[in-house]
Amino acid sequence: MLAVVADDSALIRRIIRVILENEGWTCIEAASGAEAIQAFLSHRPDVCFLDVTMPDLDGIRVLQTLADQGIIRNAKIYMVSGSDDYETRRIAEAAGARGYLVKPVTPERVLAVIREP
Repeated sequence: MLAVVADDSALIRRIIRVILENEGWTCIEAASGAEAIQAFLSHRPDVCFLDVTMPDLDGIRVLQTLADQGIIRNAKIYMVSGSDDYETRRIAEAAGARGYLVKPVTPERVLAVIREP
């Protein structure tokens, strides 16, 4: 299984990557919205964790861009944010996000979402 982990924080990317790799996943990291789109287009991951706030394109814009291109149908997209903002969560879910993780992420929460059918 393949995951894209997109966050401008190297620490958050590493935490999620280690959790997933310990479960046998392969991970591609992206440090910006543009890198996230490129990684998604190049690798077509099974799961993608998108930080809501990134330098060039925020995670919502990345999600909307991918959704507009019709290429996220088979991938589970999860937003990751330092804030549990209702409106951002609503917009993300309307654009196709399967869920919303609030930082700090925990192994239990990451594993729970990747195991959802």
